[in-house]
Order: sequence, then C-alpha cells, then structure tokens
Amino acid sequence: METTKKHLEIFENECNKWIDKLSVTDWDIRICGLGKMDSLAKTQLGLRGRTASVWLNEEYDEINDFNGKGYLQKIAKHEIIHVLIGRLTCLSDEKYITDDERYESVEELVVRLEKLL
Repeated sequence: METTKKHLEIFENECNKWIDKLSVTDWDIRICGLGKMDSLAKTQLGLRGRTASVWLNEEYDEINDFNGKGYLQKIAKHEIIHVLIGRLTCLSDEKYITDDERYESVEELVVRLEKLL
C-alpha cells in the first residue's frame, strides 16, 4: 500500500517532537520524505557536520499498517533515537575510536538521557 501525505505529516511532526525531547538539536536533521527501502524507515548519519537524513518508506504492507494506533509515532521515535546514538554509531563504524572519543560519546548520551528521565 502507498504511504500518503498524511502519513508523512504525522511522521514529520513526531520526528520533530522527539528531536526536541531527546535534545538532538545539535544535529542537522532533515526529514527527507519518502523513499523505497527494505525497512519501514531509514536514517543516514554523517559525523562530520553531524548530519542526519530520515526517510519513511513510500510503501507499507498490511502487517505493518501505518494507520494502526501510534505506529508512525513509534517509527519516528525509533529513527530519532538512531540520531541520539549517532556519534557512537559513526565512531564504531570507523572501526577506530580513541578512549577519549568513546568516553566523550558515552558521556554525551548519558547527559541527554539524564535530562529526559
């Protein structure tokens, strides 16, 4: 089934809510709209410049019905959590991380979670 403009609007609004709630405003996050992919949504991260691009799948199946109660909201939260742990993800993808980088990245995440909880 095709994702509608209303689905995308709900997704964008929910992403923006979680961007503020999780204090990831230091990332340049773009909600790019719809794309074809194997998953329900996708987030691409760039450590330099702290960029994140978030897409919602242009199609969904009836098992993963976007019209279900709170389903798009859960997907949006999930994708923005990827941004929250984005620095750790990017550094670990590099396969090389200094002790200081690991420490700083973990502490950054802990401080944000302290504010949330």
